[in-house]
Amino acid sequence: MGLWDRARLDQVVTNLVGNALKYGGGSPIEVTLTASLSGHVRLVVKDSGPGIAPDDQERIFEQYERASRSGSIPGMGLGLWIVRRIVAAHGGAVTLDSALGRGSAFTVILPSGHNEGSVAAETLPTAQGPGSRGES
Repeated sequence: MGLWDRARLDQVVTNLVGNALKYGGGSPIEVTLTASLSGHVRLVVKDSGPGIAPDDQERIFEQYERASRSGSIPGMGLGLWIVRRIVAAHGGAVTLDSALGRGSAFTVILPSGHNEGSVAAETLPTAQGPGSRGES
């Protein structure tokens, strides 16, 4: 449990799982959620798709950017940018572990005891308007 913006974290999970479905080539997706004694929560979304080239791995978190091999798959290149912005606004981090031919694992680490007033809604990008705050 943690004090987070429920609607925004739903958007994070939806974007990461949606990407795993879209790019995973129909293979099973592994989603794990663990809590650490240090007060952090770790979400990992892993697929067994084609993987992401090293040259694309940082760039895909930028606005309107996509992996160079994703040309035939529809998308605007905003999902991972939104994920990174939301996670950062919650005081967390998102990382990628991927190599061509072995899939991708996106890891989100969030502090579980974050102060409610520290996430400013105006700093969080959304296509759906302001989200409600609550415990997730």
